[in-house]
Amino acid sequence: MNIGLAPTELPLKVVQPLLEGASLEEDPGLRTKWVNLLANAADPRRRRDISSAFQAVLRDLSPMNAAFLDSIYSSWMRKGNRWPYRSFSTEELKVVFTSAGLARVGCAEGSQYRFSVDPKSSDDDKLSGDLEDFNTSMDLLLRSSLLRCITETEALHLTDSHDDIAPAAGGTVPVHTTTHYELSSFGQRFVKACEPPTT
Repeated sequence: MNIGLAPTELPLKVVQPLLEGASLEEDPGLRTKWVNLLANAADPRRRRDISSAFQAVLRDLSPMNAAFLDSIYSSWMRKGNRWPYRSFSTEELKVVFTSAGLARVGCAEGSQYRFSVDPKSSDDDKLSGDLEDFNTSMDLLLRSSLLRCITETEALHLTDSHDDIAPAAGGTVPVHTTTHYELSSFGQRFVKACEPPTT
């Protein structure tokens, strides 16, 4: 990759894992990410901060995980500038997963999407596989800190008519929990570091 600049000389401990990762990777898409990571590390302009942790994360990603992350990033970029507009519900992430072409079965119908197993469906095994693949990808993206989970609990405020309950409950009782997911700061930096250097 030539961006018209002389590359920065990098320490062997940085170069060696990147070259090894790129040379051992069989998937073309993941190999490109390794090459981009190396190119950004050697970019003398230092436009993208390259963490040594990126190598370990990239090594753990399967082609499916990488495609899902890229699709989440693209969807995240199309959202508004502030939370909660840049957060995703589980159902929204299932649509992103399917839109990336990673599901065997299913289609998005407007804003509604069916991603659950239907006992009457002849595609029951494929739907189960889709759900398992989605959950496995979510687990890996969360474990790698590429995604961040946000949990909110709405509380029921007790009145004087609940005299015997209110003191024991501290005045509130949790009644509803909402979970959202955000692309973490680490995840944003990782995706950008795996893109080609800007010219």
